[in-house]
Amino acid sequence: MVGELGNAAARLAGPLLEKDAALTLACLALHAEAADLGGDVVEVNPRAAAQVIQRIHEPAVLPSHLGDRLLQLVLAFVRKTLPADQWTVFWGRVLPRTGRMTADMMARELLAAGQEPVLVAALEDVMSHPTASPEVLGWLWRTRFAETKTGQALAAMKDLGVGRLMNALLDLMDATGRMTALSDDKRLRRVLEQGQEGLELHDGEPIRIYLSATGPDEARVLKERIERNGGIRASTRTSLLNWLRTAHPEVFAEMSRPWEEDVYYTTMSGLQHRQAALDELVQVDLPAVARQIGEAASHGDLSENAEYTAALEKRDQITSRATRLENELARAKIITDEMVRSAFVNVGTRVRVRDLLTGAEETYSFLGVWDSLPESGILSYRAPLAMAFMGARPGDQVEYGEESERRHWEVLEVGPAL
Repeated sequence: MVGELGNAAARLAGPLLEKDAALTLACLALHAEAADLGGDVVEVNPRAAAQVIQRIHEPAVLPSHLGDRLLQLVLAFVRKTLPADQWTVFWGRVLPRTGRMTADMMARELLAAGQEPVLVAALEDVMSHPTASPEVLGWLWRTRFAETKTGQALAAMKDLGVGRLMNALLDLMDATGRMTALSDDKRLRRVLEQGQEGLELHDGEPIRIYLSATGPDEARVLKERIERNGGIRASTRTSLLNWLRTAHPEVFAEMSRPWEEDVYYTTMSGLQHRQAALDELVQVDLPAVARQIGEAASHGDLSENAEYTAALEKRDQITSRATRLENELARAKIITDEMVRSAFVNVGTRVRVRDLLTGAEETYSFLGVWDSLPESGILSYRAPLAMAFMGARPGDQVEYGEESERRHWEVLEVGPAL
């Protein structure tokens, strides 16, 4: 029976090659498995596997195409067939789109083979594209804090710091939460549930330890990201903010701000540019990617269609960005003349300051979130440096930066930036 199955798989491999190289590879893997189990199988050209693998230009499609069991066979077959410098690269390209159990197995095997750089590159891809790799990101977050050999190895990798992982998880939650507003998808809800569980892992101890080691500027950015995240449920948001408040009470210190917190202040020019960006996404980019999806689907087999997969991911990214822009524009307000004429540093003002160490004078303008030109000294009023100056009057001193690079200024003059 085993031999018959192996021979049947070998017979299917040839006819499938032109249509589906991934299934062809799976057939060769089944044939090899049957041979290993002692089945009476025909011999296959030993170069066939390498030739088929060369036809798979995007290994990342294999997990969604083959399923866990066939994928496991294919990965073992590729490892057995190719030299170490080739099978590890192939594995690294597959890993970001796998499930949790397969990712765990692949990570362990890559580490055992001394291929940490390949593993790090794969996991950096996961953190850079969290919406494309939610399963592996969830595995990475949990395993990073597990008392296992794999967890200890991940914790020792400087490129997989808690801050970077947490920001990737927040990005995933935000994008997924906003996509659920457009599509009531069970898969998206499951991603959100798993993300919530991840943020509360070990009663939040990993996050609390990380927050206690952050600087105030990073804490301010995190506070903003947590408060405006579109996917975190209220109880989780409260917990995260409480942990952050415990580590950085100064970030939550009450200060009188002459602007509304839940508003995006902007100039008319900034508003028009942001609206134009949204129009471009809705009227140009989304129709274009819809055509790409249609064209890719017309090619027939979607299982190993890298163009189709890439187009779907691009659509999700565009949809997420369009939703975020719509939400921001709904809260936009034009900077008022009263704010511009303020006697203290405010949204819409320009400040002239003196560096207390060098004596050099500098000028900064604080405008809307869509008006910033840092190279010209024009900053968003929400930027950490701008927040350090807000409320200051002539004669006041302002500090900003980490201890090793902390700067001190004296405010000389405040005037209109518009």
